[in-house]
Amino acid sequence: VEVTLPSSYYSAVCGLCGNMDGNPSNDQAYPNGTLAPSIPVWGGSWRAPGWDPLCWDECRGSCPTCPEDRLEEYGGPNFCGPLAPGTGGPFATCHAHVSPDSFFKGCVLDVCLGGGAHDILCQALAAYATACQAARITIKDWREQAGCNIPCPDNSHYELCGPPCPASCPSPAPLKTSDPCSGPCTEGCQCDEGYVLSVDHCVPLDGGCGCWANSTYHEAGSEFWADGTCSQRCRCGPGGGSVVCTPASCGLGEQCTLLPSGQHGCQPVSTAECQAWGDPHYITLDGKRYDFQGACEYLLSAPCQAPPKGTENFTVTVVNEHRGSQAVSYTRSVTLHIYNHSLTLSAQWPRQLQVDGKRVALPFQLDSLLRVYVSGADVVVTAANGLSLAFDGNSLVRLHVPAAYAGALCGLCGNYNRDPEDDLQAVKGDPAGWQVGGAAGCGECVPGPCPTPCTPEQQAPFGGPDACGVITAADGPLAPCHKLLPPEPYFQGCLLDACQAQGHPGGLCPALATYVAACQAAGAQLEEWRRPDFCPVQCPAHSHYELCGNSCPVSCPSLSAPEGCEPACREGCVCDAGFVLSGDTCVPVGQCGCLHEGHYYQLGESFYPGPECERRCECEPGGVVSCQEGSACRPYEECRLENGVQACHPTGCGRCLSNRGIHYITLDGRVYDLPGSCSYVLAKVCHPQPEDEDFSIVLEKGADRDPQRLLVTVDSHVVSLARGLQISVDGETVTLPVAVGPVRVTAEGRNLLQTAKGLRLLFNDEAHILISIPNPFRGRLCGLCGNFNGNWSDDFVLPNGNAAPSVEDFGASWRAPSSSAGCNEGCGASGCPVCRAEETAPYESSQACGRLQEAQGAFQTCHAVVSPSEYFRQCVYDMCAQKGDSAVLCRSLAAYTAACQAAGVALEPWRTDSFCPLQCPAHSHYSICTRSCQGSCAALSGLTGCTTRCFEGCECDDHFLLSHGVCIPTQDCGCAHDGRYLPVNSSLLTSDCSERCSCSSTTGLTCQTAGCPEGRECEVQAGARDCWNPRGLCSLSADANLTSFDGAPIAISSPGVYELSSLCPGQQETTPWYRVVTDTQPCHGEAEGPGLAHIFFQDGLVTVTLNQGVWVNGRQVDLPAEVLTSVSVSRTPDGSVLVQQKAGVQVRLGTNRQLAIMVSDDHAGILCGACGNFDGDRTNDGHDSQGKPALESWRAQDFSPCSN
Repeated sequence: VEVTLPSSYYSAVCGLCGNMDGNPSNDQAYPNGTLAPSIPVWGGSWRAPGWDPLCWDECRGSCPTCPEDRLEEYGGPNFCGPLAPGTGGPFATCHAHVSPDSFFKGCVLDVCLGGGAHDILCQALAAYATACQAARITIKDWREQAGCNIPCPDNSHYELCGPPCPASCPSPAPLKTSDPCSGPCTEGCQCDEGYVLSVDHCVPLDGGCGCWANSTYHEAGSEFWADGTCSQRCRCGPGGGSVVCTPASCGLGEQCTLLPSGQHGCQPVSTAECQAWGDPHYITLDGKRYDFQGACEYLLSAPCQAPPKGTENFTVTVVNEHRGSQAVSYTRSVTLHIYNHSLTLSAQWPRQLQVDGKRVALPFQLDSLLRVYVSGADVVVTAANGLSLAFDGNSLVRLHVPAAYAGALCGLCGNYNRDPEDDLQAVKGDPAGWQVGGAAGCGECVPGPCPTPCTPEQQAPFGGPDACGVITAADGPLAPCHKLLPPEPYFQGCLLDACQAQGHPGGLCPALATYVAACQAAGAQLEEWRRPDFCPVQCPAHSHYELCGNSCPVSCPSLSAPEGCEPACREGCVCDAGFVLSGDTCVPVGQCGCLHEGHYYQLGESFYPGPECERRCECEPGGVVSCQEGSACRPYEECRLENGVQACHPTGCGRCLSNRGIHYITLDGRVYDLPGSCSYVLAKVCHPQPEDEDFSIVLEKGADRDPQRLLVTVDSHVVSLARGLQISVDGETVTLPVAVGPVRVTAEGRNLLQTAKGLRLLFNDEAHILISIPNPFRGRLCGLCGNFNGNWSDDFVLPNGNAAPSVEDFGASWRAPSSSAGCNEGCGASGCPVCRAEETAPYESSQACGRLQEAQGAFQTCHAVVSPSEYFRQCVYDMCAQKGDSAVLCRSLAAYTAACQAAGVALEPWRTDSFCPLQCPAHSHYSICTRSCQGSCAALSGLTGCTTRCFEGCECDDHFLLSHGVCIPTQDCGCAHDGRYLPVNSSLLTSDCSERCSCSSTTGLTCQTAGCPEGRECEVQAGARDCWNPRGLCSLSADANLTSFDGAPIAISSPGVYELSSLCPGQQETTPWYRVVTDTQPCHGEAEGPGLAHIFFQDGLVTVTLNQGVWVNGRQVDLPAEVLTSVSVSRTPDGSVLVQQKAGVQVRLGTNRQLAIMVSDDHAGILCGACGNFDGDRTNDGHDSQGKPALESWRAQDFSPCSN
């Protein structure tokens, strides 16, 4: 901003620009003329009234400063260097005329505090360029060098020194004042030849300009009001020149006023608000309060017929879902249909928006018609017609409707005729009459009837001061709101929500927060009502809670408040100092994303901007978008919108079945039996492509041939699924549900369901395993599930590519390294059972396995979706093998049930009290269609991600919810933290042990700073993350210098094969044996140093090489993998290979040829080898087992030197 005044204003002005009296020492004056003691105090005295009520003059806390070590970097040539006094570059000619000193210092400070943000650098350089050109100094092109190129609109181009007033559409009358464009040149976008500027874009000079009316310019095709009376509506015809006006007026409930755009227009005289929150409670536009627990899609509000004259048509619908109990439902999503677009706000994607089904980051703007932005906990949609919609991502929906729609609306929000008594008259008093959609049976409870809501007597105990009484307390923190907003409706809603949740914070706290949000929207100044032990808020990374945060947070990419947002006080999570909102996360100022074709993308995000996915683009640092043309979808992919993302998605999936570890159906449909006792690779990617997600699925079996667990590796995350809900992720035992990276595991009925991107897997205690793999992996898989190439006849392929001569050979070739010693592919000494036709006949009847194929039976609805024939064959085989054991029949029917329900088929009940009854634990009952994920404590705590499928299983009774496989009273439910569920009285450490979060039944989730004390390390041991005692460390560098466990330096002067460490003889019974051998010889011209390590364990050998991968018992394996007994191998982020034994031994070989061995304290004093005995005395290291000092004695005698 630059202000220039003529000398006639000498000593006659005031403000932040001073008094213009020629004396700079008295510029810092108050409005009364006295001098201010400091700049912040002086600046505050000139604050303009009526602006942002939350702005501040002085830094809150200490003002941010630039660290000394960054001053040099940001003052260098890659940043603000071109402004440095005395330097060359594009501004060199200007330095003598416009002092660069203050510009340079300001640039360094701004860029530093902005974390190196490129946009801030460009603004700082542009400020100096403008000052130079204003002084008529010629500068060189600086934008190309600094990477600050300006993207010019269509039909225009950039000029470094263009005319100060670009060629514009001509005025009908010549200017009577002197030419205002005789000043110095300026940089910017100029219209191409033959084009002129029309408002903000270039149009053809011939026929592209608009019209002039009342000395105001209007674009061609635009409409406007003729004057300040809004009595005539005018239109500028195509090609400009002709203005046609017709009589018009503002609509009902609107008035003519001057809009912020500077033009006259119609604005609503008033608006009314409708609210829906909690277990839905509604307050209509006319103020009627009622409760309605429907779980379908409903019309919230819309014009009943055609919209009132002069108004825009709109429709708002809400989708409710059960959360926790079937007695409770909450808003899952709300959708606004307006201006031929649909905008959806969903609890599944908080702080995000779906526009016509496509997810977009916020803020978002659609021309001048729609604006969407984050405000406190809400996402707010504002429309040009005065309508606004807000959703907090939990349950609170607020709809504001202009008075122009009064008396013309239908839906749960009423008719808006200012009479609350008839708001439900159109549906005869039943809100369910406004249902407009939803899943089949959404309005019903299975099994019925639906649980009854809490009675007033049951609600009464929750009206106390530590519950809903916070709302009504006359001397409480919310009392300042009582005169603005009656608390009673919110108090009554709170009582019901708290009672339904039995006082659990997941039901109570959102109910209280609803009244807080309504009060702040009404302008109330509230006091702190949350405490560390009462409804605390856990904010995401780089943010913190504030009761009175700015409702218009600074956001990327503009680094300003969202356009159209009115500042107000809102509670919620706000970004820390130095961070700004990027979509739904807080990032350093320097890590803002990109604006591309009107859409904002976060840094590093990949996207397809076109409808055919013909271009794949990525948001790079500095706001640069790079696009790759011709990036068509791969085979078996198609460009479509899925889960809100426009991208190349699989055309379908292949399915593999493993039933009880015996019966298999490959991805291509080959059927076979393999009753082996080994562990097997079911599926893994054998021929990866660059963009693949790497995965492997291993079925581990015990010596008794029973499946023990499923080991699934996806994108470096290792998930172990074992019977009895024994789940671990990356070695850490977890409670369901859990989400880590792309991996999500939930309990669905009697099954565990794991999803990771396109991979889906169903697993239950009876070892019924269904695997769904996306089509793009066709022809590139291997394992017992086949190669997925569409040809079942070649599924029996060995790892070397040859066909297997038999099923047994095929199975043996895909044994997993974790197979037990002595396992085999047969049925043991007694051989596999063989049944004659007369023996199988009884099991094929409709009283046994024939139930599966009955045309009019319980499974008839599934036959067309999942063929029962193979399930029937397996059932007959198993029953015959087990001599007609009824438990086998029940397992077979349950397996087909799971397959059908996974495919979305609704089944009739087939179990009875006398046939295959399912024994359910306490406080639960059997249901053919239970949604155990939705009926869990985790759902009450706000964790989402449940499927829409229902599965048979045990459903909790009323007022009980599922927690780790057990139905517990609702009030005893736990908490959610970062995608994980914590039972009551449990805690977890974050991945770096910097924070410990604990769950209490009274205070909910509380997190405190933790950290490991000196001498301890944050890691996972025995399934638990904690601060563990450090392990002894022995390291061997690339130049063959060894440091023992006790810290003694030992030089290996002679290359060879050495035994670095092992358990000394005689210790095997107390501690598991191991031995580490390395080869330091420079083979084939390579440098000296460890390039290979052999690690021996009691049940096998792991060999790690720098270039040839990892081998287990002579077989190469893919990483990560669980190998041998209690041994895992993985690759760390820096490329090192890490071998871990649960007994406390780790061996790591780095890409820099450095070998490290780490052992736990249990190994102290009982080790042998070149690494020493780990007894705390470094003086005796480097000696052999006889105490001799010769390092040569630790040469591995069982290895021969390498041969060249």
